[in-house]
Amino acid sequence: MIRFNTIYKKGLIKTYLPKEILSDRVILRTIEEKYAQKINDAIRESNLELKKWVFWADPVPSIEETSYFCKQSYAKFESKTDLSMIIELKGSKYFVGCVGLHNFDIKGKNTYEVGYWGNLKYSGNGYMSEAVNALKEYAFKNLGAKKLYLTTDNKNIKSWRLAERCGFKLESIEKNERINSLGFNRDTRLYSISKTL
Repeated sequence: MIRFNTIYKKGLIKTYLPKEILSDRVILRTIEEKYAQKINDAIRESNLELKKWVFWADPVPSIEETSYFCKQSYAKFESKTDLSMIIELKGSKYFVGCVGLHNFDIKGKNTYEVGYWGNLKYSGNGYMSEAVNALKEYAFKNLGAKKLYLTTDNKNIKSWRLAERCGFKLESIEKNERINSLGFNRDTRLYSISKTL
């Protein structure tokens, strides 16, 4: 795992964010425009599943829209307000999905949101769990995070089981908190994990 020194002042991140985080089988890399085609291809290939849970997959974004997303993600990385990363298999460059830390340091409480989505082609191998665990470890050890949280649709069983495998605990289920891409109300599961001493 990559290590960095971290300095804090008034809740703002004063550290270098990593361009790469390494784990046993995957590499997390900061999203840049050069990855737009890989990301767009994976969204297309996984669209029937993705669009059940996230608005941005329905309709499938154009390559121009994905390129714009990549540029925005990198700009946020440079301003240290977001860390969105692609996940690749070591030694192959195969695109597994995306993972990220968002909503940095909410209200100065050293709290961060975790997000992830996967390329269906590589699901069921534990790659996403490994990526989430690597990002979790980075946040606790290098950003001074005290708590991480994530939300997922109550019906997205694969997503919330992944959260639980990574040590996140269910805090609550918010009734009718989200609307899916078909316009139906859905319940949201809120998960969190706190740094242990």
